[in-house]
Amino acid sequence: MPSATVLYFAGLRERVGCASEEVELPARATPAAILAALSDRHPACGEAFACCRIAVDCDFIVGEVDIRDGAEVAVIHPVSGG
Repeated sequence: MPSATVLYFAGLRERVGCASEEVELPARATPAAILAALSDRHPACGEAFACCRIAVDCDFIVGEVDIRDGAEVAVIHPVSGG
């Protein structure tokens, strides 16, 4: 399994308790599989992960994608403003 650097931003960073961490992910994964793996790692954040988007190496992904060893995975939580 490849190891990826997962980046967290804003409120999600606060909930997880870190800005980034190394995580093993399946070699081929969907956004849902990545979010499920992160939810298993941080159960208290499962609901927050459910509405996030995933970018791998700066590209938002849809469908399956190959996760290379050393990839950068950004977890993007929706933002509201006012």
